[in-house]
Amino acid sequence: MDYIRNAMFIIFMAHALQVTSGARILGVFPHVTKSHFVMAEQLMKGLASKGHEVVVLSHFPQKEKIPNYTDISLVGSMPGFYRFWYDIPSEAIVKKYFGESIPPLHELVRNTSLILANRHFTINQPIPNVPAVIEVGGIHVPIPKKLPQDLDKFMNESEHGVIVFSLGSTVKASTFSEQKRDAFIEAFRELPQRVLWKWEGDALPGQPKNIKIIKWMPQGDVLAHHNVKVFITHGGLMGTMEAVYAGVPMVVIPLFGDQFLNAKSYEEEGVGVQLDYHTITKESVLNAITTVLNDQKYAERAKDTSQAFKDRPMSPLETAIFWTEYVLRHRGAPFLRTAGADLPWYQYVLLDVVSALILIGYLSPCDHVLQYKVCNFSIFRNVFLNLKK
Repeated sequence: MDYIRNAMFIIFMAHALQVTSGARILGVFPHVTKSHFVMAEQLMKGLASKGHEVVVLSHFPQKEKIPNYTDISLVGSMPGFYRFWYDIPSEAIVKKYFGESIPPLHELVRNTSLILANRHFTINQPIPNVPAVIEVGGIHVPIPKKLPQDLDKFMNESEHGVIVFSLGSTVKASTFSEQKRDAFIEAFRELPQRVLWKWEGDALPGQPKNIKIIKWMPQGDVLAHHNVKVFITHGGLMGTMEAVYAGVPMVVIPLFGDQFLNAKSYEEEGVGVQLDYHTITKESVLNAITTVLNDQKYAERAKDTSQAFKDRPMSPLETAIFWTEYVLRHRGAPFLRTAGADLPWYQYVLLDVVSALILIGYLSPCDHVLQYKVCNFSIFRNVFLNLKK
């Protein structure tokens, strides 16, 4: 279960006195990237709205006070090697507010009752899961809201639709090399569509009339607009799930991490195409965009996938809250816990079994040699005894 620490983890400390009573819930999210916190933020807010007392440790405290929601800010702590730069400072804060008797965080992580997985089988392929793993992919996707007036006007007045270009919260398009930046600019210049580009700079050199730059956008609300035709993205899971939810086909430019796997998955699903960042030219950008625009199968497949993604008995947030409260009602729900969670790592990855098989394979030829020698000795002994008679 230690692999969970490489993403984020939630620690629940609760005592449910009655079925209807609220719980005290501690959420520990030490990662410094906003995209890792978005999913957890929605869950914590949802639990607080249900009357639970929620305390959250993160680098992203809420700007406005929320009932039943208490922030303990980690802003300013130095990221680095997980055990030393995350666990130790986090443990100090937890002990300060919850007492010295609380076990170390790494022990609490191993005592996991439930895993809320930010995935969904419609876009991430089906996998065998144990009952304690619940898929809540799309939990962060907001209910679409009306866009700001200037943005709404820009979107509505585009006769041929809008292309949205955003590389998320981690990658800045303004750091592109001049060659790559100009490749996008010149490609966009030849398109009849308007382009809404998340650009962190104050100006875009050589900006065509059909491009609007914006330092931040309400991405989920923008993608939900009826006039969006294509989403150009780096392939981050959060942003692409928003596009899937909205039924918008994609041009994916994977840059690092899981983005390559996501891009391949969406391409195989037929909801987008990949664009190699290292070989970007005006022609390759134009080709990728026009392929998605002109081949109706991408838009149709995106709509079908969106419908399947949203077709659930409960919303992702309601699902996460239900199962969290289920664990609370059943005092940790130990019956959900698989024996594999308590295995040593070498048993979990079957190293003991593999080692035994290798040893058997190594000893097997030796056994044949030994049998051959014993057999020869027996034959020689019998022949020798017969000669003596």
